[in-house]
Amino acid sequence: MIRTNYIKLLTLFLFSLLLSCKSHHPEEDAIAFSISDTMMERCEFTNATIQDVKNELKLFGKIAADNSKQASIYPIMSGNVLEIHVELGDYVKQGQRLATLRSSEVADFQRQLLDAKADMALAEKNVQVGKELYAGKINSERDVIAAEKELLKAKAELERIEEVYRIYGLQKAPYMISRHPSADL
Repeated sequence: MIRTNYIKLLTLFLFSLLLSCKSHHPEEDAIAFSISDTMMERCEFTNATIQDVKNELKLFGKIAADNSKQASIYPIMSGNVLEIHVELGDYVKQGQRLATLRSSEVADFQRQLLDAKADMALAEKNVQVGKELYAGKINSERDVIAAEKELLKAKAELERIEEVYRIYGLQKAPYMISRHPSADL
């Protein structure tokens, strides 16, 4: 009886030992890396093979831009940059808008233009009034000539400031458009 209990106990022990030796593989829940369907469509896979190196080229150096095809462009007036219309490396054409600047100098030219137009209108009116007064013998010829000289000065000033506008390519706002000056690049 002891022997049968001993055999039963030994059988139970061996059976439990046999069950515990079963290989156990826990399922992996976490995915380390996944590719979306659109990315999978773009990918191309091939088997890696061992081959001899066909071409090998070793170079040492520094990559630099071709200075003959580059230009450094600086604005002709100071100011704050409002917009930049091109980026580094862009090809530009002559007259193409590069940047927009807000400049106090341009605002001063605008004020000068308004003053010159007002002086011109005033000088024209003074000449007209002077001629009328001279015709009525109230004014002297000297006063008419002085008014005409003031008109010539006002015209010259207006022409000067309009030429400044043409030279700098200014518009009617206190902004300056920086444009590409040369067709060589």
